[in-house]
Amino acid sequence: MTTPDTLHAQLVAAVEAEKTQARTLLRYAQENDLMVRDPKHLGRFMPGWHQWPDIIRSMELLIRHCDADLRRLERHRPVVESEAAGLCKVAWHENWPCSDFRDIGTAYGVVVDGD
Repeated sequence: MTTPDTLHAQLVAAVEAEKTQARTLLRYAQENDLMVRDPKHLGRFMPGWHQWPDIIRSMELLIRHCDADLRRLERHRPVVESEAAGLCKVAWHENWPCSDFRDIGTAYGVVVDGD
């Protein structure tokens, strides 16, 4: 069985990896969007030039979702030392890992015990 700290670290690493990939693609999209706006490219056929703004918006949204998931992971850390040990700090009525942790694990491809 995975320990709570190990599972938390795995989920944070998965979210951070996705966020890093989104930032890389965002930068690439921004650079290419600027390039195709350069007047020296006027009149040239550039396939997909019109999609860069949509990709930029999608990557910005993905980065915001990753940030929200990281905040959610921090809020839902397990209670370790108290009479409520083994329960989620937020969803105190649920055993840990709570349904939010399980959902984040599913979204990022991390196996959560009990799934």
